[in-house]
Amino acid sequence: SIAALLLGWGPVAAVAMAGVTYATSSGITAKVLSDLGWIGNRETPVVLSLLVFEDLTMAIYLPVLTALLAGLSFLGGAVTVAIALGTVSAVLLIALRFGRFIESFVASPNSEVLLLKVVGLALLVAGVAQQLQVSAAVGAFLVGIALSGELAEDAHALLAPLRDLFAAVFFVFFGLQTDPAKIAPVAGLAALLALVSMVTKLLTGAYAARRAGIAKA
Repeated sequence: SIAALLLGWGPVAAVAMAGVTYATSSGITAKVLSDLGWIGNRETPVVLSLLVFEDLTMAIYLPVLTALLAGLSFLGGAVTVAIALGTVSAVLLIALRFGRFIESFVASPNSEVLLLKVVGLALLVAGVAQQLQVSAAVGAFLVGIALSGELAEDAHALLAPLRDLFAAVFFVFFGLQTDPAKIAPVAGLAALLALVSMVTKLLTGAYAARRAGIAKA
């Protein structure tokens, strides 16, 4: 945000920059942890908790950014944020208090049926969340919270190939939208911001791990 203001990009660009530098891709981080074999490490639950917090923060941030980009009034922006908060709260309540009913509905001895149910439920909740001006990714994320135990392990095994496929497609699509000619003028600033973000993320992770009683090996 400070960098955007110093460059004279304005407050809206500063808010956008704040989200870019704050948010961490939970999908990429989880994939890296899995590939490196760090899932069982003592600090991994702390890292994943931070990612969950960031994902939930995005549920509030994205409607705010959308309202700013659309030029909505303060009242219109407040209504947008209120809808987003209400939606996330309702889905969280259902996931935490009535998760066992969701699990009984989704559970199936047939792996194909289980896969279709999980994907279908994720698409349904994500679509409803999107219509209520909440990130579809956050809606799907909340579906994952509702599933636990053996069912979550079975669903994870079935969804892992799809996760890897869609992650690759996402980056291909992102690359298609990127103009290499526009990278050079801001390459230095981007590298500096990336460095600052990495340092602050490391400090945040170290502080959180220390608070959780995890010392150096």
